[in-house]
Amino acid sequence: MHRRDLLFGAAAMAGALAVTGPIRAQESTPESDGPQALAMLRFAPADLLEDAGDTPILATVADVAARTESAGVDLPTSRDDNPSFGDWGQAINGLLYTSAMLNAFSPDWLAAFGWDAFQVDQTLEYGQPPDNAQVYIGRFDRDAINDALLAADYETIEIDGAAEAWSRSPEGDVDVASEAGRLALGGMNNVALMPDGALITARTLDAATLIVETAAGERDSLAANDLVQTLLGAQTTLLDSAMLVPGTSLAGMIDPIAVLDEVDEEGPGESALDRTADRIATQIAEQAGMPPVLLALIGTTGEIPVSRACFTLLMASEDDAETAVAVVEERLETGESIATQQPWSELFSGWTVTAVEDAPVLTVELETERPNMWFDLVFNRDTGFIAW
Repeated sequence: MHRRDLLFGAAAMAGALAVTGPIRAQESTPESDGPQALAMLRFAPADLLEDAGDTPILATVADVAARTESAGVDLPTSRDDNPSFGDWGQAINGLLYTSAMLNAFSPDWLAAFGWDAFQVDQTLEYGQPPDNAQVYIGRFDRDAINDALLAADYETIEIDGAAEAWSRSPEGDVDVASEAGRLALGGMNNVALMPDGALITARTLDAATLIVETAAGERDSLAANDLVQTLLGAQTTLLDSAMLVPGTSLAGMIDPIAVLDEVDEEGPGESALDRTADRIATQIAEQAGMPPVLLALIGTTGEIPVSRACFTLLMASEDDAETAVAVVEERLETGESIATQQPWSELFSGWTVTAVEDAPVLTVELETERPNMWFDLVFNRDTGFIAW
């Protein structure tokens, strides 16, 4: 699995804005107060589920504005905006930004593309290169974007459903000799602005077109999919950053350290190979007690200093969700991390494991003082407490 670049770590928004002059994030309706991270799934095409078995992460979302507000810090306008920048950087630790934003906090990015990370309120990224794409809701200036892109040798193009669009390389070529290519490594090759002000970026024109069609309602979105709606409907904890992953990403793995541990201490009549086989069989048997996970929504909350790593798991049935409660609780009480060999009971200050009523969904919420632990667990395949 390729680790995404990390920085510092399905309600629709109301209204529509004309794409002239400053473009600003839309206001939340009373029904959608709180983090808008999960609402961003309305931009991701439902087609992603067809290839779910081959894609470790279907989509990631983050709500920068919600985290900034809940932390009570000022939003900086640049890296030089001290002390706001330092306080803000700590506050947004644990948010999963898009891979294209590695350099989006620099003045060079603002000059090259006409916007930067300090103007972004919510983000979404889906897919794997070269078919990945991103969506940003924020406070963008259409004229600044247009002027910067034309100066960087972009061409104005038309994409049905978009208010405006630009392309530098429809095929997704990476031109590291240019400033635009070097900064985004091709991730900003194709850019579109939607009538409501959403900013879409993608490596290839096909990927940009797909997400424009989804945003325009011409394709079904992940948020409209029945399976995803079941997860969203069972999600009661407000998440300001999350990822949607197929159940295969949580499938069990053999811990090589546990398997090879004490391999030199050979018992009577038992070879090292025999003991290795026994340990592998034991691990497989332990994982077999967990019913299969079909789909998972994994995210974090913005509390400080203790945040929650939340795993909302779609199971095959309500009975499976009920069965999984005891399995997960026992693993959290007695198991340990593969990555650190620390007991889960030391890594987490507390947890809650619940089978959602009248839904085939299991929720696991873990209390931690490490705001970025939630995505470390996934990227390191260190989720033994829910492995199946």
